[in-house]
Amino acid sequence: MNLDHFSLSALADVFRAQLLGSRLQRILAIDTWSIALELYHQGSRHHLLLSAEQQQPRALLLPDSLRRGLQQPQPLVQYMRRHLLGARLQEIDQPAWERLLCFRFTDREREYSLWVEPMPRRANVLLVQGGIIRECLRRVGSAQNRYRQLFPGRAYQPPPPQSQKIPPWPIDRTDLAAWLSQAGDRPLVRALSDRFLAISPLLARELCHRASLPERTAAGDVAAAILHPVLAELVSPLIAKQWQPGVAVQPADGAVLAYSVYPLTQYENWQPCADINEAMKRYYDAPRGIEVYDEAKRPLQQAIQKAQQALAQRRSAVESGIISESELKQLQQSGELILAYQYQIGAGQTQWAAPYDPGGQDLVIALDPTITPLQNAQSYFRRYQKAKRARAAGPGRLKKLSVEKALLDQLTIDLQLAENWPEIDEVRATLQSAGYLKSAQKQPIPPAKRGPRRFVSEGYVIWLGRNMRQNATLLNRHSHADDLWLHVRGGSGAHLIIRDDGRKIPESLVKKTASVAAYYSSLRHESSVPVDVTERRYVRPIKGAQPGLVRYRNERTIRVQPRDESILEAPSPS
Repeated sequence: MNLDHFSLSALADVFRAQLLGSRLQRILAIDTWSIALELYHQGSRHHLLLSAEQQQPRALLLPDSLRRGLQQPQPLVQYMRRHLLGARLQEIDQPAWERLLCFRFTDREREYSLWVEPMPRRANVLLVQGGIIRECLRRVGSAQNRYRQLFPGRAYQPPPPQSQKIPPWPIDRTDLAAWLSQAGDRPLVRALSDRFLAISPLLARELCHRASLPERTAAGDVAAAILHPVLAELVSPLIAKQWQPGVAVQPADGAVLAYSVYPLTQYENWQPCADINEAMKRYYDAPRGIEVYDEAKRPLQQAIQKAQQALAQRRSAVESGIISESELKQLQQSGELILAYQYQIGAGQTQWAAPYDPGGQDLVIALDPTITPLQNAQSYFRRYQKAKRARAAGPGRLKKLSVEKALLDQLTIDLQLAENWPEIDEVRATLQSAGYLKSAQKQPIPPAKRGPRRFVSEGYVIWLGRNMRQNATLLNRHSHADDLWLHVRGGSGAHLIIRDDGRKIPESLVKKTASVAAYYSSLRHESSVPVDVTERRYVRPIKGAQPGLVRYRNERTIRVQPRDESILEAPSPS
């Protein structure tokens, strides 16, 4: 565990320097076990992530604002929004030798304590007032812990103190020798962690490495004269809060292997950092990108996949019902021949052969022996009429199914590219209105906060639509007949417009814009993607389809490598 007592103590120092006196002005539900606080102090905003993940609990200041990953916030976030918004952060405490942080907020005469317990397998974040738990991220009942229950309305009890352990420093060499002897055959790393406060497994391994002792060396075999000076050299500065933060980096690929507030000589490549928060930022992957919405997107992805499977089955049924002209004619002739020869067909016969045209070849007709010849003839006529109707209606049905497939394909890429709740909600509302997603009541598509993106590259205005609504907006509001329109060929994705201003649009700009179209498409992971280019005048909405679905003609196709919009110049104000 990298986030041990000393790392947490150094982190508390960073928090005190930057956050004390700040005002709590925003609380976000990041994921099931993580929340974020936006704190404002002296003209600056600070973004504090508090996570109670079982494997990687942490508290961390991040430079950028975080994204709300949950549509329905946790009860803790709801309670804090009602009672803590606007409160001031007055104190940040850490109980002696414990891996706990307490953020004390005051709002007028009320005081709340936000306890962060970043301990693996027992991590939690709890809001306490007057000694009573008001809310928490992880509720713990008697079935989970017989000795310490954590839920609203119960008195808050911090984790029990580690009374069986002693401080790691100062310690007399004689006392250290006596303890080593008592530890006997226990591995030194485990014995150190079990005996001394704040000695984490990582710190214990570092002590062994600096003393040139194998980690599994029996404690009873270690001389106090060897271990004592190493303990003094490593632990004494930590007790004095003389932090030396940094990260251990894997030389091959730069991956961060560990962080600490003392140099980790057990690793080959140690890199100092400005403070422990900076070291932790390099170690942890902060949930800041659109991946925080993965959980919210999952049921919509499942609904789309289910609709696509049902659509494939319907298409297969329609295609199988469309028979050839010769097969259709054969059904009609079979019925007519059975009707003509019904009195010559004996009971129980399974087939009949006769020429339809005089002098022609016999037509072999299968019969159902359990029914009469007349009923067999009627059965063939019914099959003929059904096949005739299917053949007539089939192309129209396939055309509608193709439009439906285009919608589902576009919703797939829209959902992949959605980077905020309004864009996710647009996909949800479209699925509901099309009948793919059940809802108590159909809701209108909510207004999105973002429209198409505008860029200026090589002096030309370029518009990018990243979902169906934005694509429709491009066609209706941000384009003219002479503009160039770009879209991936054979897939779904973004529409792009290069505005025509009377100058000849350079081919280099067309290719760059095509690369962006390829990137924002269902083919973005391919190395070479075909992109169609045509004039806007040749692009038309599909009648009866959802907005943003189009047909086009007179296109030319170029192949490009997918690239994001950084290939263009920075967006200019709309």
